[in-house]
Amino acid sequence: MNAKPLRILLSAQARDFCAEGVRRVLGDRTVDLVVSEDAGPKPEVDIGFVTRDVIGASARNQDVESTTRFFEQLRASPNLKWLQVNAAGADRPIYSELRRRGVQVTSAAGANAAVV
Repeated sequence: MNAKPLRILLSAQARDFCAEGVRRVLGDRTVDLVVSEDAGPKPEVDIGFVTRDVIGASARNQDVESTTRFFEQLRASPNLKWLQVNAAGADRPIYSELRRRGVQVTSAAGANAAVV
């Protein structure tokens, strides 16, 4: 039985950095890494992966065009179930909006604790 591919929205930089690791972790599960920069406005993904390159040039309440595109793609994905955010804080308005929709939003809180 072939399961529907798990579709993950991420940036091209994130894909280049972590595609092999994602596929290794998922094992036999089919995965479709959907690159935001190449995807249309409605990519219909299951998971979103917000990395620093997606939000790095944006301010908390004013996003650059690439960040806005990424967030609009998340909004347009009716099957979105989980969003992983690279930062410790997940307090942008989009994250609250997605939570209200039932999306699980997780952050990297504690990831730098040992270094800090």
